[in-house]
Amino acid sequence: MTQTMSDKPAGQSVASEHPTHTDHVAHYIAAVLIAALGVVLIIGALQFINPPGSHDRLGPSAFPLGLGVLLLILAAALAVATWRRIASTATTRPLVLGHTPWSFLVDITALALYALLLPSVGYVITTLVYTSVVVFLCGEGGWKSKLFIPLGFVALTYVVFVTILGINLPQGGLGI
Repeated sequence: MTQTMSDKPAGQSVASEHPTHTDHVAHYIAAVLIAALGVVLIIGALQFINPPGSHDRLGPSAFPLGLGVLLLILAAALAVATWRRIASTATTRPLVLGHTPWSFLVDITALALYALLLPSVGYVITTLVYTSVVVFLCGEGGWKSKLFIPLGFVALTYVVFVTILGINLPQGGLGI
């Protein structure tokens, strides 16, 4: 059922249904930042060299290279979706990342801090803080999900990488 201006509850703006120019600019900035991160990952991955005598096709560059390409694809998809939203005359809901159009800046900043602090603070603490920020930005669910999703993610990835695969994760100064 379509809602008209007269159907709006008191205090709810009709403009909140439609993205503003600022929203579109924010999404284009997000696309550029995501693409830049993808390019940095690809450049870094291409600088890895397989160890001498190794004939593995999946060397140390495989994951960052794949992630970089994926980020470029996602950045392009975000830019195209934003462009289509602008071109569309029948916009019914805003294209928003999280609660606000600017929450992606908080996420990008948290991701950069995560990458910088991971070696010195360690996997468990930095990943717990970063996933908590991301879950909080999503804004869905109650306090239980905001507590247990990061804890479950850290526990699951730790068990998979350390226990099952035998891969050491950064422990940082605290040894965790």
